[in-house]
Amino acid sequence: MMNPQTYTRRTLRRTRTAAAALAVALATASCGDLFDYQPTVSPYKMTFDRHEYWIMAGDTGRIIPLFDPDTISNMTIYWMSADHDVVTFDDNDLVAVGQGETTVTGVSTEYQIYDTCHVYVMPQWQVDDTQGYAFDMVVYARVTRDGQPLNDRQVVAAFCGKEVRAVGERRRVGDIDFTLFRIYSRYNPLGPFNPDWNPQDPVYPYEPEEQPEAIEFRLYDHATQEMLTAGHTITFDGEAHGTLSNLYEINF
Repeated sequence: MMNPQTYTRRTLRRTRTAAAALAVALATASCGDLFDYQPTVSPYKMTFDRHEYWIMAGDTGRIIPLFDPDTISNMTIYWMSADHDVVTFDDNDLVAVGQGETTVTGVSTEYQIYDTCHVYVMPQWQVDDTQGYAFDMVVYARVTRDGQPLNDRQVVAAFCGKEVRAVGERRRVGDIDFTLFRIYSRYNPLGPFNPDWNPQDPVYPYEPEEQPEAIEFRLYDHATQEMLTAGHTITFDGEAHGTLSNLYEINF
């Protein structure tokens, strides 16, 4: 049978050895070699309802944070913009200041969880008069969204690539409501200049091998910042399309 004093001495030696090992481990951890600190992980997650946002200069919109689970008691968000010349914030409202793109970040004041969104600010849609457009064609259209007439906050423009070639004008003749597009082009849709057709025409740089310009229609909603593209294009041919008795149909 082991002597109690011998047992106590052995136990004390083991205790001292363990304490010494722990001291060495902690001392080594101060150099970052052994001790790996794991921060407390938030029980909540937050993500934005969108991670790309198109908005027109001058408009105000919102990015909605979504919490999981949604039982968090404090949903206050601190908003930051990487470029205040493009986007600023008024409380939780995103304000589109000027054309450009930037990244915005929202940080939850509780648990400091965050997400980011890339914001593109478009200029107001208008035709650039400096582009030397010399030809046009007219479209008399009935424009609808899901089969319903547009409201005053929705605008429609005709584009060729990134260029705005026309902005729709709401008009009414008698009991007929329609949208008029006067679509511009710098190229003669009839082909290269021919003085036999019209001696007053200047020479425009239209090459015979160029493809006819395809015009597409886009809708922007100032209230919701939605931007939609109609499912078809029209070829710029210099002719009138649609009449008041047979309007050209454009549906988004």
